[in-house]
Amino acid sequence: MNNVFTSFHRINVNFSKLIDLFQTQLSEIQNLCIHNCDGINDNNIKLIGIHLRNLKCLSICDLQVTDDGLASLFDVCSNLETLIFSPSDDNFNGSCFQHLPPLKNLALFGWFQLTQPQCELLHRRLSNSLESLGYFNLDCDFENIIKILLNDFSHLKTVKWRISKDWDTLQLLFRCSLGLFCDYLSPEMRGLQQITLLNCPNVTAAEIESLPSFENAKCINFSFAMKVSDLNLSKLLSHFPNMQKLRLRLKGNFKRHHETLYLISKMSNLKELDLEFITYDESEMIIDENLSRIFNAPNLQRIGIACVDQKLAYDLMNMLRLSETRQNVIKIQFYLSLDVYVEVDDFEKIKIEIYKKGDYHYYLWTEQQLAII
Repeated sequence: MNNVFTSFHRINVNFSKLIDLFQTQLSEIQNLCIHNCDGINDNNIKLIGIHLRNLKCLSICDLQVTDDGLASLFDVCSNLETLIFSPSDDNFNGSCFQHLPPLKNLALFGWFQLTQPQCELLHRRLSNSLESLGYFNLDCDFENIIKILLNDFSHLKTVKWRISKDWDTLQLLFRCSLGLFCDYLSPEMRGLQQITLLNCPNVTAAEIESLPSFENAKCINFSFAMKVSDLNLSKLLSHFPNMQKLRLRLKGNFKRHHETLYLISKMSNLKELDLEFITYDESEMIIDENLSRIFNAPNLQRIGIACVDQKLAYDLMNMLRLSETRQNVIKIQFYLSLDVYVEVDDFEKIKIEIYKKGDYHYYLWTEQQLAII
């Protein structure tokens, strides 16, 4: 059985019944997300790896298992390439990391205390295989941890980093500077292809001046926990000259980032752009003339603009109507609140899609239905 589900589905089932399914109908599964599953324990968790020999991607969290149980699972997952992991055991010590197979992709998240010995163990196990590292909302000795995790991963192509904005970790947040992050990138890692840094504090001119040029970076995703100056942001982006995908989440408005928008409009390799400007004063959302340059950038294929109200949506469509000189088709995506209604204009070279925000997702809006994305 090659296809069990035609799209992402969740099922609620006891672990013993799930194992029966693995043995009889789902033995060829390559991707498994298992969260908060009743009946799973240290003695039987390894059955996942025993019965799913082709398992390539595994996501596990909220399971009542210890390091011993996880170690037994990792021992029998020889083909595993991707692990998304959040331990729930209060006594988790990371000893299971020494049983990890040679992963290509690792994402760690949750509120457990990641220690220096655990990071050193991860480094020893994965330094020759890891290509993508994600690190989300963890409590840790940040400066030491980042130094260890980013040191000499010779095959690393993607780094994703997010620091919690909770007040308890405010001091940690202010220490999470872009300069500190880049200080610990080994020379071999300057070839990173994808970089995600979320909830960063302000970036200083001195930090930007010290940054290398990331010539190989194709996908960049930055969000900032406070306002960053237009000049500093434009200089920062200039260190990624060959990016093809850019996502920015900023505090302020279009006018406040005039130079940044101008720089983006000149990026000849850029194909996909997502912009989100966070402001608490809707009157501030005044469009900038450099947006028209971006809309007409010849190689852009998709632009997404979030936090759009009704007035801004119509202002943007008026701008599109006045500046439509494109030779190729471009997709423009507006992300709106559920209570905002916008009637979409027809354009020859521009396809506009409306997404509305639900409880957990944005939805593609049509007159007939909501389709989850």
